[in-house]
Amino acid sequence: MKIIYLIALLTIIVLGIFFEYQIIFTEIGLSSRLEKAIQGAAVFVAIFTAFIALATADPKKKKIKAKISFIADKETKSEYFKSQMSDPLKDTYKDSPDPVVSYKIQFTIENRSSFDLKKPTLSFALPLCRQHPAKSINNGVYDRQSFHSNLFNSPRDLMVFEFGDIRILSNSNLPFWNNKDELTFWVRMVIQNNSSEAFNVKISINSDNAEGITEKVTIDPRKLIQS
Repeated sequence: MKIIYLIALLTIIVLGIFFEYQIIFTEIGLSSRLEKAIQGAAVFVAIFTAFIALATADPKKKKIKAKISFIADKETKSEYFKSQMSDPLKDTYKDSPDPVVSYKIQFTIENRSSFDLKKPTLSFALPLCRQHPAKSINNGVYDRQSFHSNLFNSPRDLMVFEFGDIRILSNSNLPFWNNKDELTFWVRMVIQNNSSEAFNVKISINSDNAEGITEKVTIDPRKLIQS
């Protein structure tokens, strides 16, 4: 039962007791007191029954639970030399070492909710400064930034949003997610080996049959590459 229903239920009970108390100790005839007490009790029983029926029809949603871990796939290291970048992109990475380096960061998520998730939606909130160089055309220069990811495998169910310095990748292509199952999602990001500047990635999990969660993971590039 939802907390708001529990509070309302206790309020009804307290008011009912107070009402009956006022009737019983009011200075009127005994028969009148009994008649009013019975009528009052009948009203509160009807309200109580209707309330219980409403609370039962609106059950509290179960909450998603998940375990998240992440690693850098060192075999996926990519290097982008500034000599291969357009002038605007060179300016974007002017404070970065040459070459700029990226890795696939693999996020493994285990469903620990104790139930299967129906039509789950996963969202990754990523700092824009972690985008890697990309090409608009094959064999051209690197002229833009991007987050490559296996979330793009189903573009029909993919949504991309930008808020300030954050880009959100969201995908809802899974019909279900079994309890205890692990799924791995990767996102390619710029990770410089000598950088000690940690950053956060927020991962949200929602579904049709449960209350969603948002977990924040902190990524320390130096520890990530050394692990």
